[in-house]
Amino acid sequence: ASIGDAVIATDTGGRVTFLNPVAQDMTGWAEGEAQGRPLEEVFRILHEQTRQPVENPVAKVIREGVVVGLGNHTVLIAKDGTERPIDDSAAPIKGADGSTLGVVLIFRDVTGQRQAERSVRDSEARKTAILATALDCIITMDHEGKVVEFNPAAEATFGHSRAQVVGKELAGFIIPPALRESHRKGMAHYLATGEGPVLNRRLELPALRADGTEFPVELAITRIPTDGPPLFTAYIRDISERTRRERHRNARLAVTQVLAQSASVREAATGVLRAVCEALGWDVGFFWAVGPGGGSLCCLESGHAPGVEAGEFEATSRGRTFVKGEGLPGHVWATGKPAWILDAVHEANFPRVAAASREGLHGAFACPVVVGSAALGVIEFFSRQVREPDADLLEMMGTVAGQVGQFVERAG
Repeated sequence: ASIGDAVIATDTGGRVTFLNPVAQDMTGWAEGEAQGRPLEEVFRILHEQTRQPVENPVAKVIREGVVVGLGNHTVLIAKDGTERPIDDSAAPIKGADGSTLGVVLIFRDVTGQRQAERSVRDSEARKTAILATALDCIITMDHEGKVVEFNPAAEATFGHSRAQVVGKELAGFIIPPALRESHRKGMAHYLATGEGPVLNRRLELPALRADGTEFPVELAITRIPTDGPPLFTAYIRDISERTRRERHRNARLAVTQVLAQSASVREAATGVLRAVCEALGWDVGFFWAVGPGGGSLCCLESGHAPGVEAGEFEATSRGRTFVKGEGLPGHVWATGKPAWILDAVHEANFPRVAAASREGLHGAFACPVVVGSAALGVIEFFSRQVREPDADLLEMMGTVAGQVGQFVERAG
């Protein structure tokens, strides 16, 4: 009578013999008026989802003589029509000789539990929806740096499926090799001291795709509050396009400044080549001018990015000329259109292949320097990386070549 759960006892015919105070309160039946009534009248239950009647657990105990374990997803309908979710169980009452004397039914109100379960389900549903529809990458990792969650945007951005990466160390597949040790030390330092200089800050770092290419990302990492070991969620955005626009703008500004400050064509050419290499990440560049008589191109100047050494290739280029259609400069001169080479060392029409191969130069492009209908020369650039064709870059460099052409014409 004093326990916190509701208790109803019945005889072997399923008629009520006892209700404790909690059962009286939950069913709305006083013990006196409930005694002798079939249990189904006092203890009315439905399935929580289907709203269909559920077999009374007492009936099964009487029929089979077994304990009926905890039932759930059951709704109790009180005498006044009030509904509440319950868990219930029933067991036979045995006499000294082992015979069944009746059945005891125990149940409890689980409204709070159901609300908590619904809250968790709703929270999980919201989390799933956010992960599935977020435009940014959302990656969760545990205290060992292993991936716990990897949303569809992350799959599309990095080229790995969720199934491939969950349970694996994050550093091993999206962090470039040069930064992996720093990442691991930072994680160890945070776990040891609670200090994390990269947490809750917006950073720009290189990341790694499944195909091995690096690209710039914007990153923010936050800790998820938990009772156990910490979890961390990283929000990552691919900023390749933004970075590209910024580099193009910086290159145009640098070229404009060089041309405004240069006193000669040679000075302008050298400054433009260096500015483009530095701003756009190319290694070495050349300015080819139409030679005396207009029958060939000769190398007027070369320039390279800071710290880049390509002396043999620069010397080889400076020491030769091209006629129309010959090599990359001659091809652009002949067509009057920009051209892109994916990998120069595998290009059939590339006379400088031996020097380029020894210097490790691969990607290349060139643009004509034209004013009106007059072809004044060609600007050409090389990279140690194999680069996919970039139409936007060629369009922007066409504008730069036009600025150079106007300077050359003015310089006379």
